[in-house]
Amino acid sequence: MGQLASDNFTRANAGTLGANWTDYSGETGWSINTNQALVATAGGVSISRYSATSMGGTDHYCQHTIGTTIETAADNGAGPAICMNGTDLVFMQANSTDLRVVQRVSGTYTQLGSTDTGCSVGQTLYIERSGNTIIAKRNGSHVCGSPISTGGGLPSGTYAGMWCSWSAANSSATTWSAGTQSASIDVTRAAIVVNGRTIEMTVPPYPPIGVAADFSQFPKNPIRNAAQGYQ
Repeated sequence: MGQLASDNFTRANAGTLGANWTDYSGETGWSINTNQALVATAGGVSISRYSATSMGGTDHYCQHTIGTTIETAADNGAGPAICMNGTDLVFMQANSTDLRVVQRVSGTYTQLGSTDTGCSVGQTLYIERSGNTIIAKRNGSHVCGSPISTGGGLPSGTYAGMWCSWSAANSSATTWSAGTQSASIDVTRAAIVVNGRTIEMTVPPYPPIGVAADFSQFPKNPIRNAAQGYQ
């Protein structure tokens, strides 16, 4: 079905994100400042769920674009969140030092996949659940060991939103969207058989909607014979 909800935060400054959003109980939420979502207080956790629309199941995606400011401290920062249910969720956590994918279940935090390089203002972060697999991308390219096979135990929520853990009051987002699978087409290999020979082609994954594809990681001549290696 694709996108089910979106927000560009273009409205008057306010202490919350508005009627479509609900802050997690006992934790600070996000606010509106200068036409972007902003975490305005340092030293804790901010979680806001887009409560106006359920994604209809646990398999869904969420993405947001980093605003004009970004957290600098490692193992802190903000990102899109999925599978939100009660206090549980799976989220990306971005700052200018590193990038992580984390789940929180019954108050316990578990990092999923590997730690990646830091992020920059204007980059788009994308996270998706497909069964027990988590797909995480930055500007359309896989990060943090994505696709990440979890083996189960993921939260069962059907809502999406935004997460932030902050040491400074400077995490922001300019656009946000969420929906059912999938905003991206993640086909990276194609193969045909010609006269008994298998020929494979590496093709770049299509990025989330509105994000330019990054072709730099792919060989100039991506066609190869399966038995001969890349040409």
